[in-house]
Amino acid sequence: MKSIIENMIDNCRTVSVVGMSKNAGKTVAVNWIIENLNSMGISFAITSIGRDGESKDIVTNTEKPQVFLKKGTIIATGKEYFDLIKGVEVLKVTDITSALGNIIVGRITQNQFVMLAGPSTTGGLLRLIEVYEEVGVDFNIIDGALDRVSLASPTVADGIILSTGAVVDRNIEKVILKTLHRVHLLQIEQINDEALEMAKNLIDFGEVAIIQMDGSVKQLGIRTALRAGDKILSNLDENSKYLVLPGSLMGTLIKRILSSYRDYKNLIIVVQDGTKIFIDHKDYLHFLRRGVDIKVVSKVEIIGITVNPYSPKGYYFDSDDFVREFKAYISDTPIIDVMNLGDDNS
Repeated sequence: MKSIIENMIDNCRTVSVVGMSKNAGKTVAVNWIIENLNSMGISFAITSIGRDGESKDIVTNTEKPQVFLKKGTIIATGKEYFDLIKGVEVLKVTDITSALGNIIVGRITQNQFVMLAGPSTTGGLLRLIEVYEEVGVDFNIIDGALDRVSLASPTVADGIILSTGAVVDRNIEKVILKTLHRVHLLQIEQINDEALEMAKNLIDFGEVAIIQMDGSVKQLGIRTALRAGDKILSNLDENSKYLVLPGSLMGTLIKRILSSYRDYKNLIIVVQDGTKIFIDHKDYLHFLRRGVDIKVVSKVEIIGITVNPYSPKGYYFDSDDFVREFKAYISDTPIIDVMNLGDDNS
């Protein structure tokens, strides 16, 4: 099996690093990726969804690792943070906005720790990737943020690295269970028939729609399924095959369909990708047992999983046991302990 770094280099131009929760070791993982790219002589750019790189976590007030960048690295961050950098060459002042001012793309001129605050929308990230191309960047890293996994969508990134750890739960089996659930949601299968292109176009159009058995389409005139269960149900009938959602899929909508729609076993719910699905583990298992079918138009590629056996709450797991337990359940994805990074032990 290829290592995480080999997977990343071979399969990605843009990679997102996403944490299951705060203190899951995501920033340590980012620094490890940076160190590997530097040692291999691969140039790259880095940005963050929201704020990152602070010496203390602004949510938990715990010490957190900063992002260390070497001379020559290209960054994208909001103007307020950009102005704090000791040595940097401005490459492009963009019209992409953030909470800390317009995003500026620059090249670091001396080794240093930095704070990053990049675009907070999919559109902003896509525009930033275009700017990267203009300044000659071949590879870029998106440092993800808590509860913003949707910005790791295949629309933006070619693959993701998922960071998880002891902070998720005190019980090692529950950490693995919750992580496996997230992995499964991210890797839900793509539609495999002629409706794929139609579903893609409907999602791009941005309205909830129903594709009938005969290929005809009902567009419902609503942009989100949130609080629209009654309208969706009133348009479903025995000939409905796909319910296409341009936004997120929540468990509450599926519960509404199960309680009121007798032909739900003939219905396939379609979303853009697995980052748009927000269903807890117990509900998801219940939906599967009832025969609910969910598909995506773009499948998320998980490049690797990083695990952190230490929790800031003071407890920890044995590193070897933690990695071994994960590998017993996930055999086709490289896994590494971010707190034991001498080698890529995936």
